Amino acid sequence: MKKVLYGLSQDNRGFSLLEMVVVIVIAGILAAIAVPSYLGMIKKHKLTQYATEMEYLVKSAKIIAMERTVNTGICVDSSTNLILYIIGTSRSAGICSGTEFRRMTINATDASYSNISLSGSGASFDPRGLAIWTGNVCITNNEKYVKACISRTGIRIEEGSGGCSSCSF
Repeated sequence: MKKVLYGLSQDNRGFSLLEMVVVIVIAGILAAIAVPSYLGMIKKHKLTQYATEMEYLVKSAKIIAMERTVNTGICVDSSTNLILYIIGTSRSAGICSGTEFRRMTINATDASYSNISLSGSGASFDPRGLAIWTGNVCITNNEKYVKACISRTGIRIEEGSGGCSSCSF
């Protein structure tokens, strides 16, 4: 005689093969929907992370120039390097010369996977916090950009869709 457990015989406990296949198919559909959204969210976060770092570097160049009474330069060295230089006291020195003070580097994985790159003309500040050379620094992932426009008297941050363009002062 077979025991009956909750209205089922002992032989009928568990899941059938058909029930397992249905569960696996549903899980696959959910994964197919969720994974692209998750990857998009990661790409957006990476752009925001580097944009915040770029903005910090540009604003700190102005502050360091005033604190140390020296000229500073923001140099876009390549599509993956943004460097803050302490130029010294010469107003005619290039923005990519002097002593390297800070560096922002976009790692190779983010540059290739998320299409994140830097561009722009760079700029320099004097000890009063005024721009000696005006310009811009822009970071993009070809879908969205964040740009720091450096004018004679201030720094303006712009965001938009698409690629980078020059600033209008």
